[in-house]
Amino acid sequence: MAITTDRSRVIKHVSGDFFTGAYRMTGRMSVGASGAIGVLNDTNRSFAVLDDVYISYVHTPGSILAHFAQVRISKTGLEALVLTKREEVGPVGVARGGYARLAQYQVLITTDAFEIRGTLEQAGKYDPDNVLFQGTARFFPIYNATTNACIKPDARYAGEAVLINRGRVSAFCGGE
Repeated sequence: MAITTDRSRVIKHVSGDFFTGAYRMTGRMSVGASGAIGVLNDTNRSFAVLDDVYISYVHTPGSILAHFAQVRISKTGLEALVLTKREEVGPVGVARGGYARLAQYQVLITTDAFEIRGTLEQAGKYDPDNVLFQGTARFFPIYNATTNACIKPDARYAGEAVLINRGRVSAFCGGE
């Protein structure tokens, strides 16, 4: 995570792989103190701004279609964001809605285009309804995760954290 200053404001830059149904956009997003989850869950903006973006098809990740200095991506169209470092998600209180003793559950989450396997951290018992339907957050984190495209299962993307758009989830499995 790179840090720059804009007069008196500190701006952090988070790098990651941003996935829509067919495209992978590798680039940077400027975030504040609330991290990537804060930007994606901000209800005042429907788009996120990405810098230095390389675009490829999900099924051919090594073949670059285009490069742009800046891209605006619709948060509703974003299925997942793969982050290499866990701390890029955001502060602990923001990422999981408070401080509590956590249990870890292995889960498989599917969207129309992807399957994501990793660890869900929740206070108390396994409750996928809480993750999918409670509160106003659009995105939730899964840790130590791998993401692969359904159309090409060997195209795998791994990171310490994946932020998933709960509005794009088709199935939430495991955890018991």
